[in-house]
Amino acid sequence: MTLAAVDTGLIVDVNEPMLEMLGAERDRVVGHTIREITHPDDWDRNHVLLERAATGTIADYALEKRYRRDDGSVVWAQTSVSVFEDNGEMLAIAHVQDITEQRRAAEQLRWAATHDELTRLPNRSQFTAELTERLVSSPVGTTAVLF
Repeated sequence: MTLAAVDTGLIVDVNEPMLEMLGAERDRVVGHTIREITHPDDWDRNHVLLERAATGTIADYALEKRYRRDDGSVVWAQTSVSVFEDNGEMLAIAHVQDITEQRRAAEQLRWAATHDELTRLPNRSQFTAELTERLVSSPVGTTAVLF
């Protein structure tokens, strides 16, 4: 769990499991911004949703996003955020669940479904899908298949 000020993104409090997930000490997280621990490629989408929640357009939101760990690695998380008012200040509380292993397993299954395990080359299904995509997206007469 993470508690942050909506207007500044400043992290007010964080629980121990979140610190463990980030591989960070409390002073490295509390007093810093959400943006500092969010992967740069995921910040814009996160920021837009947070602003919409702060203005009341949406009550809460959930998204999968990456967090940057202190060691430089990345952890994927399912993040559910609710915005509320406390003594005139808008705060966001985020419930964060590490889904790195689930994403890794899903990626391995996707790869296994489209590649030959022995040769590690794309299988017939992958070849057919890629050929179809190229034939559809290229001008007539510009693609040839040799075998």
